[in-house]
Amino acid sequence: MDESGETPMIVRDAVQEYLSRIRRKLEQRTQVGYQQRLGVFADWCTASGISLEHFSKKSGYRIVDDFIEYLITTHPGKKGQVLSSTTVRGYVISIKVFLRWCLRYSDEFEEYINPIILERVEIPKIERKVVETFSDRQVTAMLAACELEYNEHLKLRNRAILSVLVGTGIRVHELCGLTIECTHTEVEDAHIKVFGKGRKWREVPLDEESRRVVGRYMRRFRAGCDGQSPLFVDKSESRALTRSGIEQLFEKLGRIAHVTGVRCSPHTARHTYATRFMVVGGNPYHLQKFMGHETFATTEKYLKTLPPRDIRAALRRVK
Repeated sequence: MDESGETPMIVRDAVQEYLSRIRRKLEQRTQVGYQQRLGVFADWCTASGISLEHFSKKSGYRIVDDFIEYLITTHPGKKGQVLSSTTVRGYVISIKVFLRWCLRYSDEFEEYINPIILERVEIPKIERKVVETFSDRQVTAMLAACELEYNEHLKLRNRAILSVLVGTGIRVHELCGLTIECTHTEVEDAHIKVFGKGRKWREVPLDEESRRVVGRYMRRFRAGCDGQSPLFVDKSESRALTRSGIEQLFEKLGRIAHVTGVRCSPHTARHTYATRFMVVGGNPYHLQKFMGHETFATTEKYLKTLPPRDIRAALRRVK
């Protein structure tokens, strides 16, 4: 009990109620992100003796500042590095959205949240870094590395996965959800239909290399399968590949191909596609559509991270 003799409202209880309310409104990956970030925040609040009542004061925004300071000093990022500005921003956004829900949409918790807090909790800016992309030589080396697999299915599958990610720029979870009926390798209209963010469908053209490799893979190893079956499957040839499986594949190909100076990941393949698209004089608004960005502002963020050499090449091409 607090000084008034009443039982404090536990932050975790409010978090769990919030998560139950958004379960049907957000995509699974988004839900998992909120659950993870708010779970860390709720645990810290419990350990620090902070209840929901503390957010009724105007100074409640400082609680978020203290939490972020704790997070940065105790939760290292990948490879032991300091948490990225993107990760920190994600935590602040999650907390702010949660507090806004308590204030505006919950009869049970609104009394505990001071509106001033929502104004004073500042969302940190993301530190924009130049994202190095795969060179043509590195892509060729990784394609060659695919040939070192122990059976023909994995050789051709891995080559097709790499070709599609570099040649279309789709997200890794979109690749995992790609089905046979949504993959069209006809010469006159080669394209894939992907289910992306915002639960929206979009069509993305296949370049000639991707069309040829994917077509061969489908004829040899996916012929006769139901149209709703996954296009890319695991070693058992029965289960769809997972996000982690594809990330591990890229790490493996990177090691074998001796790729250095760039992060070997599916997301780097996405940036590589955007870079190649612009270097050959592609329309940035077409790029927005193919990459599945809701607004052009998101596409601009990609363009701002292009390596200077690629920006210069794109400008020369336009001129």
